[in-house]
Amino acid sequence: MDDGKLTIIYGTMFSGKTEELHRIKRRAESVGFTTQLFKPKIDRRFSETDSVSHSKSFVEAIPIGSLDELEKRLDRKAYLYLFDEWQFFTAEFNEFIISLVFEEQKNVAVAGLNVDYRGELFLMKNLEGKITTKSIYDLENIAHEPIHIHALCTYPVTLAQRCGKQADYCQRFLDEEKTKIAPFDAETVELGAKEKYEPRCPEHFVYYEESRLWLHK
Repeated sequence: MDDGKLTIIYGTMFSGKTEELHRIKRRAESVGFTTQLFKPKIDRRFSETDSVSHSKSFVEAIPIGSLDELEKRLDRKAYLYLFDEWQFFTAEFNEFIISLVFEEQKNVAVAGLNVDYRGELFLMKNLEGKITTKSIYDLENIAHEPIHIHALCTYPVTLAQRCGKQADYCQRFLDEEKTKIAPFDAETVELGAKEKYEPRCPEHFVYYEESRLWLHK
């Protein structure tokens, strides 16, 4: 049996993570391999069933709400399993994926956020809904192919031009004019797209005094 492979695609919002996941899926299918793409049920921003990128690339996916549900829907004969919006799954999924790759020698590709709207590590919740210390980095550290993708900062430097530097963060706003940022103690998970979020480089990201990032800005 061939060894399994773990591919981790991570970065901020609007960086093209989902598009890269779709590309990996299409590439495998182009030579006849069977794939399964899963997404968290919580993510209904653009579709209840499809995996959808911010550039509106739609690919059929299987919505999953729990690890038990995943195990029931998993086709053990598939060549490649793909997971979108990893940060919305519970922390228990990390251990399952590790077992799938390193014990069952399966191929897995995962795409997800590495940081939240505060610019801090996007920590996953457990089954009880409590924040854990687990994140996508627990998989990135052992991945055969870690892929870190960056967005471009869209801070308006003039009326006609955006910053365009590498964006490591994504700012959350409370208003359509993008003048009021979300408070530090807001819920970490708030589904949205360009109406609420914009990628920011370290220079234009508005840091929170409560954040550890404030010490290093």
